[in-house]
Amino acid sequence: MRVDAPYVFYYGAGPNTVGAQADAAAEGVRSAVAASRGSRRTRFVRRDMSAFRSFGTYDAGWTHRLHVPTMALALVWLEKVALLADAAAHDDSGADWFAWVDAGIAAYRTGPPPAGAWPDATHLATLPTDKLIYSGTGEQDHDFAGTAFLMPRSLISRIDAAFEVQRGICAARVADWRCGSDQIIFTEMRSRLPSLFYKIADGYGAVVQELYNKPPAAVAADAAYWGAACGTRVFKPLAVATLVSTPAYVDSANVLWFSLRKTLHPELQRTVDFVALLIGDHGDAEVARTRDALIGWQPCVVPLIPPPEKRAIREQRFREQFTKLALWNATMYKRILYLDADTLVVRDPAPALTGMTAPFAAARDWESGAQRAHFNMGVASLLPNATEFARLDAARRTRRDYRMDMAELLNAEYNGTFQELPFEYNANLAAAAQKPAFWAAANASMRIIHFTWIKPFDADAARHRDFPACKGALDQWHTARAQMMDQMALPEAAATVG
Repeated sequence: MRVDAPYVFYYGAGPNTVGAQADAAAEGVRSAVAASRGSRRTRFVRRDMSAFRSFGTYDAGWTHRLHVPTMALALVWLEKVALLADAAAHDDSGADWFAWVDAGIAAYRTGPPPAGAWPDATHLATLPTDKLIYSGTGEQDHDFAGTAFLMPRSLISRIDAAFEVQRGICAARVADWRCGSDQIIFTEMRSRLPSLFYKIADGYGAVVQELYNKPPAAVAADAAYWGAACGTRVFKPLAVATLVSTPAYVDSANVLWFSLRKTLHPELQRTVDFVALLIGDHGDAEVARTRDALIGWQPCVVPLIPPPEKRAIREQRFREQFTKLALWNATMYKRILYLDADTLVVRDPAPALTGMTAPFAAARDWESGAQRAHFNMGVASLLPNATEFARLDAARRTRRDYRMDMAELLNAEYNGTFQELPFEYNANLAAAAQKPAFWAAANASMRIIHFTWIKPFDADAARHRDFPACKGALDQWHTARAQMMDQMALPEAAATVG
C-alpha cells in the first residue's frame, strides 16, 4: 500500500455482510488503508461485493482449497478489470495508463517498496501502447500473474469485454473453480488473443518491481530485435517455432499448437516459448488478421528473407521458406524445434528439443517409396548462433549449386554433418500412400506426422480420406481440431482466416 503512485482504492463489505456490520467492516478497511497510505495521493471508493458484476452469477461451490479458497476472493479477482474501467471512467487527471496492484502484493510483504515515485516515466515510455503489460508465473495453466498488471486507457474496454467473453467460455466449458481464477482466465485469453499481451518479467508482482527501474540500458542486439518482433522482453530458454506464411495455414498452425499443448511434457512446457513467424512484408492488414487468429502461439513479425535474385523457385510457396533462416539468429534461445504448420504432434517430441547434440538435426526425406539421403525441413532441431546465421545467409546469396528452395540450400550446407532424427519425428504422409506396411509398422512410435502429400485443411482433402493408409492420419488431425474447437470454445469462424 506504500507504492508512491496516484491510487484509487476500492473497499467494501464482503458478500455475506449487510447493514451496520457491513458499514463498520468497510470503514475499518478504509481507515487502515488511509493510515498506511499517509500523504500519498489516494481516492477511496466504496464498492461492496454485492455490487460486483459476478456477484449474482458466481457459483459458491466453485472453490479450491489452494487456488480459489473462497468465493469472496473469486469475486474480487473477477472484478479487477471492471474496477480499472471504473477508475478510468472517473479519472480527471488525463492519465494514459492504469494499473491493478493487489493490496497484498507478495513482493512487498516483508519490506516496503522503494521510496521513489512509481512507475519510472522513462521505462513506461518504452512500453507498447496497444497491449496489456504483465508478468508470467511459469505455470502451464496460469502463466499470468494477476497480482499486478497495467494497460493503456485506450485498451481497457477491449480487455474488459474480452475477459467477460473468456469468463463465459470457462463457465460453459468447465463450470468449476477455474472460472474464479483471473490468472487462469487471463492465460486462456492470452492463448486466444496473443497480440493483446506483452510480458516484461516473470514473477508475481514483478510488473511493479520492474517498473521501479530504468529501462534496460543495454540489451543484446538479437534480443532487442526479437523483442520488437514478438512483443515481449522475456524469453524462455527453449522454443518451438513454426512459420505461418499465408492465412491459409492459420487453422493448421492452431491445431499444431493444440497438439503440442497435449503432448509436450508439462514440466518442459514451462521452459518453452511457442513462436509463430509471420512475414511483415505481407502488409499490416494481413499480418494483423493472421496474428489475431492465432491461438497459443507468440506471433513474431519478421521481414521476408527472399530467395536469391534470378533463382528459379519451384513453387511460389517455397519463396517464403527462406524466412526460416531467421531462427538461427534467435540466439536468446538455447535450442529451437522448428515444425511446419502442416504437421501434427501425436506423442511427446521432447527428445528432438532436449536430446540433440549436433547444431542441426532433421529427418531424412521420403520420395518415391523410400527415405533418401537428404533431409526434409518440415521438422528440424537447431542451435541458434549468430555466426552460423551469417554464414547461411551468405550462402543463400552466393551459392549456385542448389536449384529451388531453402531445403536444398540447407542440404548443401549440412551435407553429411546433420544429426539424423528418426522417421517418427517427421512421418511424411507420402510414405502412407507409397508403403502402407512401413507406415503401419512405424505408427506405434510416431511422434510427428507431416502432411506433405495431402493437407487435411484443403478443400479437396476429403476425397483422399478413402485412401486406407492415409485415412487414419487425416482422422487424427480432424479429431485434434474438433477437440481444440470444443475445449477452446471457438466459433467456427474463428478457426480460419480468409
